[in-house]
Amino acid sequence: MDELEPGVPVAREKNGTKRGVRWRRLLFAGAVVLFFCGGFRWALPGILERGAAFASRHFLGLPARIGNVDLELLSGGVVLEDVSLGAIPDGVEPLTASYDPPAIDANTALLHFGRISLKWSWRGLWDRKLLLRDLVVDAPSVRVLREADGTINPLRHSRLVATQPLNASSDSTGRSAAGSWDIEVQNLVLRSPKVFLVEEVSGQNLLSFSLERFELNHVTLRGKELGFGAVAVHGPVLALKREMVFTDAKLPAEAEEKIVAATEAVQSESSETPAVHVDTIHVERAKFSWLSKEGPLDVHLTLKASDIKAEQGHEFPVEASLEIGSGKLAIAGNLGILPPKFEGRAKWNGLSFPPLLLAAIPEYAGWLRSADSSGDFQIEAALTDLPGAPFVKVSGQASLKDFHVAEPDQGLLSVSWNQLDISARKIFYPITEEGKPLRPITADIQ
Repeated sequence: MDELEPGVPVAREKNGTKRGVRWRRLLFAGAVVLFFCGGFRWALPGILERGAAFASRHFLGLPARIGNVDLELLSGGVVLEDVSLGAIPDGVEPLTASYDPPAIDANTALLHFGRISLKWSWRGLWDRKLLLRDLVVDAPSVRVLREADGTINPLRHSRLVATQPLNASSDSTGRSAAGSWDIEVQNLVLRSPKVFLVEEVSGQNLLSFSLERFELNHVTLRGKELGFGAVAVHGPVLALKREMVFTDAKLPAEAEEKIVAATEAVQSESSETPAVHVDTIHVERAKFSWLSKEGPLDVHLTLKASDIKAEQGHEFPVEASLEIGSGKLAIAGNLGILPPKFEGRAKWNGLSFPPLLLAAIPEYAGWLRSADSSGDFQIEAALTDLPGAPFVKVSGQASLKDFHVAEPDQGLLSVSWNQLDISARKIFYPITEEGKPLRPITADIQ
């Protein structure tokens, strides 16, 4: 045993040396991994910025630019600033643009985003679930041209490749096929979004739409099932020129053929309707301006609805009010989507007809000097043939005050009265169906 004692510390020394070598190798490997991860983290923003400039031109044929990318990979976050997609090609080759992405004018861009902030959770990835905690978009804008022939095609100058139908990867149960992911967005916010429809020839805005804020929470997508929590719309403003709606411009034959073909293709893909559910919708005092040569007509809208489902036979409560000048129209009742139907009440007071006629049919507006209306009607409407033919049925009371019609020039022909009261027990208006005989309108009026 005395001869073996000297060998014990030598063996221990050798084992310690081996452990030290292993630790040094592990530390070295860890340092290499951290170095490459750090380098990748440092290089990734530039890769994304230059990759967007290359990919948009190569695949879409339109210029795109991301001004700045800020990543927080460990916590799961990314911020994109000054993101733009041009409306027409800029002639710069994709590879050249990737070296130094050219600037894009935000005022003429097809799409522009001031800032996009995205935060996600890594936890759901193992369960094939993309969980986005927050998606906040600041100052998004869309600018679309209506061309001289009347067509509106935002991607006219792009080169899109044909894709498979949206439901090609779904099975017969309505769930997505293997390999699909569930998506959940806990909070989605759009701040100050704007949409413009511009006439190409004159450069005037035919339509402009803006919001102070748009909020969605608990957005879920599972196969064909799309669900929303609360939907809140703050400060919407819509201005629409009369020339956009009442126009003589027609689509070219080629464009009409493409639209018909696309519609038939969508209809032939599947007769199934995706399940959509929204807990609540609240739109408070949205402003709509109807612009014409005779002046603007301003309308304010308030809308509330809950438990909204696009399901067969489902009905949900809805309340809406319109303020037109000094008049107001309020509608409340139950609305169905499949099939489309409504049963409820419409009440209005102080509605002045001359401004409405001036906005819609200005050539006849000179005849109507004054006319104010008030009323309260029960309404039942079924817009499909379930069961029987579609119809609209109303009953209630209405009054027409200060009515005065006169010839615009000489005023030789005129009709007027102070007040006309109408009490309708039942007015039944059948909606004409193609290929079927006309049905009579019946009215029981006192």
